[in-house]
Amino acid sequence: MIKPKATDDFLHFAPEQEKSKVSTSGYWNVLIVDDEASVHQVTQFALKDFVFEGRKLNFISVYSGIDAIALLKGSAEELHVIVLDIVMEHKLAGLEVITYLPMVRKEIGSADLKTY
Repeated sequence: MIKPKATDDFLHFAPEQEKSKVSTSGYWNVLIVDDEASVHQVTQFALKDFVFEGRKLNFISVYSGIDAIALLKGSAEELHVIVLDIVMEHKLAGLEVITYLPMVRKEIGSADLKTY
């Protein structure tokens, strides 16, 4: 086994990259999809003062998977984050929304959308 010398650096940091300029105007649009109003209220209360890269959050609420899909059809490129409940009007409602997301990417022609 090779023992490291006391002068060896164990941490190697990547060089800092120049941050892209993010507009301080506007908001990050957060879609909340849940059939319980309390989830919408608590999420908005917990994150109401959150700021990321100079932008506050703008919350958009829908209460079913069907309504989420309808909203995604019209304004998916304007959404930045989706908080999604899986079990709503039926057991798989949220999964149907997730299944629809690749179609949204294709429709708006964006490979930049990320799903986590």
